Amino acid sequence: MKNNLHPVERAVRIVLGAFLISLVFWGPESIWFLVGIFPLVTGLFNVCPVYSWIGFSSQKIENKQKRITE
Repeated sequence: MKNNLHPVERAVRIVLGAFLISLVFWGPESIWFLVGIFPLVTGLFNVCPVYSWIGFSSQKIENKQKRITE
């Protein structure tokens, strides 16, 4: 799969996922940690399967000429 996450979005996903998973250890006992698995894994692998499925990418193309030559 091709990387499709912007670096800022990737960092937010990792932090949010880690926070939600950490609720198991110090917060209210609930199943919110399961919700944290998806953003953490997608952030670590830099690929969002939902974005790939719909053909979206949040990465910025900085130079159109670079895109044409690749």
